[in-house]
Amino acid sequence: MAATEAQSLSSEDLARFRVILDEPAAKLGASFDVYADALAEIVLESSPQFAIGIFGDWGSGKTTLMQAIESRVKRRDSAVAVWFNAWRYEKEAHLIVPLLDTLRAALVAWAEEDKRRATPAAERAREAAKVVGRAARALFAGLSVTVGLPPVDLGFDGGKALEAFKDRQEDEATSFYFASFTALRDALKQFFESGAERIVVFVDDLDRCLPNSALEVLESMKLFFDLEGFVFVVGLDQGVIERSIEAKYQPAAPVFVVDRDGREETTATGPDRGPQAPQPPRAVTPTGTSAPISGAEYVKKIFQVPFTLPRISTSDLAQFFDELLDNAGLEDKQKDHLKTQLGPHLGYLSGESAVNPRELKRMVNAYTVQSKMLNAKLDDFEPEVLAVLLTIGFRTEWRRVYDTLVESPTGFVGELGSQLPSEGTVNPTFAPDTRVLGEAIPLSFMQYVYEVGRPLLRGELEPYISSVESGHTGDPNITEALKIVRRFRTAIAVATDDPEAASVESRVRGDIETLLSVATRFTSAGPAGEEIPRLTDELGGLVGSVGVGDPASRESALSRMRTVVDRLYDVLRELRRQTMIGAAS
Repeated sequence: MAATEAQSLSSEDLARFRVILDEPAAKLGASFDVYADALAEIVLESSPQFAIGIFGDWGSGKTTLMQAIESRVKRRDSAVAVWFNAWRYEKEAHLIVPLLDTLRAALVAWAEEDKRRATPAAERAREAAKVVGRAARALFAGLSVTVGLPPVDLGFDGGKALEAFKDRQEDEATSFYFASFTALRDALKQFFESGAERIVVFVDDLDRCLPNSALEVLESMKLFFDLEGFVFVVGLDQGVIERSIEAKYQPAAPVFVVDRDGREETTATGPDRGPQAPQPPRAVTPTGTSAPISGAEYVKKIFQVPFTLPRISTSDLAQFFDELLDNAGLEDKQKDHLKTQLGPHLGYLSGESAVNPRELKRMVNAYTVQSKMLNAKLDDFEPEVLAVLLTIGFRTEWRRVYDTLVESPTGFVGELGSQLPSEGTVNPTFAPDTRVLGEAIPLSFMQYVYEVGRPLLRGELEPYISSVESGHTGDPNITEALKIVRRFRTAIAVATDDPEAASVESRVRGDIETLLSVATRFTSAGPAGEEIPRLTDELGGLVGSVGVGDPASRESALSRMRTVVDRLYDVLRELRRQTMIGAAS
């Protein structure tokens, strides 16, 4: 496929270009319609006492699919749809309370619809809503007292519930949960007997919550599993939830178990039980250790019906891209421009792997924003150059190539161009061991540049790279530090090949001082950030020793410098990867 020719854009045209909002799609593709139909049938036709887990990466379309299922559920008069956005209520002390409040509001809204306002089912729904509200206030009151929260205005019902609970008889429930959910079960039983069939609770944005909050929602859901008539549909990233569960329940201290003789023994793993009373020495033969809770097993027990959203395959990407633009509310001129400039690059975004829809949206938005800026700064803005750089930065397996290009664009392009077949070559071949500035170049990258990405080889890349980096890198100091480290490598190579060349110290001393001045800014980035100042200090000490002593000592010092520089380079690249804010993951 030939490289895209420049498409003329006026400032007036670009002024009307807009970004694509990160909202669920209003129109579904063919695959999503199939998913929504099948899952909605499961929700509406199965006995209502189960949970569906819709699993997918960040931005994979979980909310879009759940809203499509919800719209189908709402078509059935006997079903109540409840939408609970967990992230919105994360600051709440106890997420069971806003979950119940959301259920109460949904029951009221269902009862007030014109077509059923005067029906027995609507009246039962209002009564059930009142019970749900009282349960929420009672639970909040009890939990607040338990954890010592500041006094709050509980309202008449909540205060009465708490006082009544304190004055309960000996044969009455002791648990707030038991008492509240027993009342809720009885009220909902009457509601379902009046003609309603099920309540379908959709839980969205669970994996955007902090781990403890996400787990609290899952634990709260389990309280409803004993209530007939409830179906939960939950969208979540399974990996995030599993790690949250394992982080909470992973054994971190010895636990006490009972051996076959009824004696306590200490094992090597288990949750921390806090300070234990001193125990007399005892001779106990270990019989095993307590196993940590598996996140995967926990998730399996919660969700009886799992469904994992597939990513967009390369073969489906062009269709998805067209649907994305058509549904985004963009003007025709912007849609045509994006299809012309970005369309030819779609097939190179992911190789054999799949693409996350949200990441593609971010790439399109990056192109739009940076086009506006570059068009204002450059007299001869070339949008196809920007498209090539964004594509290279998007593809995961080209990340090291992209980093090398960013660090030394002129040198990279010069070496790459000399190794590409001439344009128009029949059946071009590419060397499988191509290296540019010492970096191994994948065959797929060579093919991309030859077929579509040739604009990379012309013109001045610095302003384009600076623009793309402004949307990628959380800390521009890392990019500058990588450029310095690459200069270290060049100086070491020169000193190795030509002992008579100017000293390494004279070449890099200024760069070492610069790197030391910014290295302290990385220390808050964890172990990787803390390693950078130490490596830089060591490098500074080695530089002065290169020109001192016999040839063997010089070679030893240069060898150690190469090792330190390579490690510094790897650490900076990893730190850069961790701080990237606008590239595909």
